[in-house]
Amino acid sequence: MTCRLRLLLLASLLTTSATLAQNAWVNRNASPPGQCGGRLVYDAARQQSLLIGAIGCNQLNSWDGTAWTAVTAPNMLPNQQFVAAYDAGRDVIVAVTGGISQGLSTYEWNGVTWTHRDYNGVPARNSYSLAYDAARGELLLFGGEFYSNYFADLWAWDGVQWTLRSFGGPMPRYGAAFVYDEVNQTMLLFGGKGAGLGPDDQNFDDTWEWDGSQWYLHFGLSGPSPRNQPAIAYDSTRQRAVLYGGLTDTGHVFDTWEWDGAAWQQINVPGMGVGATIAYDEQRDVVVAWTFGEETWEYVPGVVSTYTPYGAGCAGPNGTPDLAAVGGSTPKIGTTLSLELSNLPPSPFNIPLGFVGFENTQWGGVPLPAPLDAFGFTGCQAWLAPVDSATLVNSLGTASWDLAIPFLPSVVGADLFFQAAVLTVGWNPGGFVFSNAGHAIVGNY
Repeated sequence: MTCRLRLLLLASLLTTSATLAQNAWVNRNASPPGQCGGRLVYDAARQQSLLIGAIGCNQLNSWDGTAWTAVTAPNMLPNQQFVAAYDAGRDVIVAVTGGISQGLSTYEWNGVTWTHRDYNGVPARNSYSLAYDAARGELLLFGGEFYSNYFADLWAWDGVQWTLRSFGGPMPRYGAAFVYDEVNQTMLLFGGKGAGLGPDDQNFDDTWEWDGSQWYLHFGLSGPSPRNQPAIAYDSTRQRAVLYGGLTDTGHVFDTWEWDGAAWQQINVPGMGVGATIAYDEQRDVVVAWTFGEETWEYVPGVVSTYTPYGAGCAGPNGTPDLAAVGGSTPKIGTTLSLELSNLPPSPFNIPLGFVGFENTQWGGVPLPAPLDAFGFTGCQAWLAPVDSATLVNSLGTASWDLAIPFLPSVVGADLFFQAAVLTVGWNPGGFVFSNAGHAIVGNY
């Protein structure tokens, strides 16, 4: 029933509007073998989240939402620090490698191999930020540091050379969050660390936007605390930039914030851990994260999965059939909802049936619950409008009913209703007695 349930869930969301809570980070309990950190970039041309290995771990792995797969490449990046971003105008991933000692080099990944493009252009530095400006169609590099000297310059890459776009607006800094804001069609820049107004370096908490010709500062805007090296990605479906964690004056933080184009909102959910790198998976409409703890997480609509019995069944030869969740089982995405039907006649010829639906207020215009006496099911009631059924196995008076809930963030918040019946020929004119019902809310935790 897994594929059928997946289709039914998707169909239900086209006709119903689930009330969703805020998003939450969900641990996918998956890790590519041998990976030791790196950068996560979504490759839209190949429709995969690509984890590019860090220094000492020069490898590629792709994530499809279920498992990591090693990607073979004839050429690899040099064993240096790097930043990387997807260039949607040319369908390549651009990686800028090197730092103070090596100078900077530019490489591109086309899905098959890394190709070296440029040694020069941007002066040597560490901890620069890289992101693609979709409105202007160019890849931008901002800031960085060189032996405690900080930059606020902005450079553009066109596939051949780097061109200086701006000397600044923001205070010179390194480790700033940098991403394209689809709502304003600008480049969003937050935080970072650099020389403050006093004698010591400081973390920033200012929010800037670049419109292709100049920088604009959002004065007096409340938001994340001052920090550097936060992870950021843009969720195109929800029209939000998602910012996670970073390093403050007192250490690492693990909070999550969203930018809607005008303001920051903190999302009060548990964090993932240190050193997250995140990217938005356009195909699956989900933000994917990888942490230094070698864990894979996804940022999906946050709803608590629940199963609640309701209604009453009608008595049969062995009492009233009872439908309940096994051991507190709930419909969490990517898991199995386990139900049990008990108080059945013990014969295998007393065949149980399970019914599932998305509605429990009316059935074909008839208000629910609806009496079934007119159909020969004396004293029984329908507690849902069924859209599918499953034949269960009667094992000495009980039957198990397992439903695999697909890992589809889009179905989080959907309502599912369950009821069961058992064949009891001769007990009543209709030949079936019915159980109580259950209401499940699909969640991600």
